[in-house]
Amino acid sequence: MQPTLQKCTKKEINTLRQISIETYYDTFASMNTVETMQAYLEIVFSKDVLEQELDAKNSLFMFLKK
Repeated sequence: MQPTLQKCTKKEINTLRQISIETYYDTFASMNTVETMQAYLEIVFSKDVLEQELDAKNSLFMFLKK
C-alpha cells in the first residue's frame, strides 16, 4: 500500500497535540528552562488553540497515512 497524505481533522486533535508537543520539546528543550517549556507547551499546543488553527483558512495539518 502506498503512503498518502491526509488532512488532519478535529477527531485527530489528540494525536496532533501529542506529536506537536513531542516535536517542539525534542527540538527546543535544551535551550529553555523546564518552567518556560511547560508554560509554552500548555498555551500553544492546547486543544483550543489547535482547533482554532485547524479552522483557520490558511492553515493546514497533514498526517502521513499508510
